[in-house]
Amino acid sequence: MRKNWTLPELKMLADAYASHAPLSAHIHLFGGRSIDTVRAKARNVGLVHQSLPDRIRELMAPTGDEVPVPRTAAEVAALLGVDKKPVRDVLSAMVQSEAAHIVDWRGSYHEIVYVNGPGENAPKPLSATPAAYRRRLNEKRKRAAGVPSDMSDAEIDELYRAGDNWWPRADPVVVGSINAMVHAGRRAQ
Repeated sequence: MRKNWTLPELKMLADAYASHAPLSAHIHLFGGRSIDTVRAKARNVGLVHQSLPDRIRELMAPTGDEVPVPRTAAEVAALLGVDKKPVRDVLSAMVQSEAAHIVDWRGSYHEIVYVNGPGENAPKPLSATPAAYRRRLNEKRKRAAGVPSDMSDAEIDELYRAGDNWWPRADPVVVGSINAMVHAGRRAQ
């Protein structure tokens, strides 16, 4: 294995560090060199891989007199092109150190909305109880059926009650045939 780095390899190394992708995603470009060797060379030439926390702080920090933009971990991950879990871990650490705070909880899964800078955290909403889920499901079914939501169950029953002639009348021929079979079966015993 050669020990000297060529200018094109050094250019690829600089591009790899500028891309913000993990170095392991670019290791195939360095002709069989180990990841430790590539990192050592980057340190020797003065390249610094910007850490995820630094990139998140840079993204969420307001520039000038702008108001900080509230973002979820999923939005930050999409903007930076990384996985959501490490972003969520960094944002949680930022909240713990009061470098960021929680301004809202979105949706039924309570996705956290973060803002850069100190502040008071929004309280986490309570999870719905089983009774609340059933009530919401019943309301959804009523809306789907076109029933006004202000009607009581008794009024709905009265509205949709079937008339007296709902059950079909028995056919006398069929009833006679069934009776004959039953009687024949009793005699055979």
